[in-house]
Amino acid sequence: MSSDFSDLKNGLYVLLAVFLIGYVSRELASLISAGATFYYGFTGIRLLISKGEGHTASSKVRISTTASSATAPTPSSPTIADRIKSINAKGEFKCPSCGATVNPTETKCRFCGSVLANPEAENIPRPLMWADIEIGQTLQINHPQKGATTSAVDQRIYYGELWQERMTPNTPWTLTGNYFAGLHLKNGIYLLNWQSRYFLLDSHLPLTDQDIQRDLATPAREFASSNQTAKVLFEYKGTKWKMDDIGRFRIELADGESQKLIPGAVGRFIHASQAENVLVVEDFQSGGSGLDIARLGFKIELKDVKY
Repeated sequence: MSSDFSDLKNGLYVLLAVFLIGYVSRELASLISAGATFYYGFTGIRLLISKGEGHTASSKVRISTTASSATAPTPSSPTIADRIKSINAKGEFKCPSCGATVNPTETKCRFCGSVLANPEAENIPRPLMWADIEIGQTLQINHPQKGATTSAVDQRIYYGELWQERMTPNTPWTLTGNYFAGLHLKNGIYLLNWQSRYFLLDSHLPLTDQDIQRDLATPAREFASSNQTAKVLFEYKGTKWKMDDIGRFRIELADGESQKLIPGAVGRFIHASQAENVLVVEDFQSGGSGLDIARLGFKIELKDVKY
């Protein structure tokens, strides 16, 4: 930009010189004027071309900085767990019918079945699906291979979906307002809902950063650079998977037996599939409280989970 102003200033000096010289010699003034016209005309064309190249480069930079968006700021707003804790701090919430102590997020008393209404809790966001399932509740599951099975929920996780307006290191990740539930059962099954997808995950492998870089980072970057439109296939544990979705989340609520996750932990996910089989990867941010993990299982439908 400074060179543009310099050329403008020099051009004004030349015009002034041509005006003064015109009093002495019109021929010399005409010669200088012609030279100046040629020089500044050529300079203007060069600047237009360079600006066009700069615009193209900046578009490429936006695509190539997808990986660096991982360092962008993450939300510092209260989690769902924080908001529940603030309600609990005001005193126990009791069922108005039977007097039993219940959780602020419960919509129905698990002791007497009465419908619960807590005005403060009504403003707490919650997942669209499975938000009414509590720890200890028994679910009936239709396993794609093993058939009908029954087990109780021993852990519950709420995920908050994150997004960026622009994929740059300085553009903060923000909550979209979409929340999804994960339910761990006593028989080892992990049920996960994300958008319109439902997964039954019955095996898992812990991951290290080296595992992720070696096996998963390259196809994830390829998928991200296509704005998640390319058909990306990759090998993992002897199976060729198709990349379906990648994104980022924040843990909003984590409760239950032996729960190690801490609300506020931020991570990335990969969802991939091979026919009816699915791979779900959770890669938590460095310094976070989450365990990097690859879960394996099956696609299911909402009707396969009853309670």
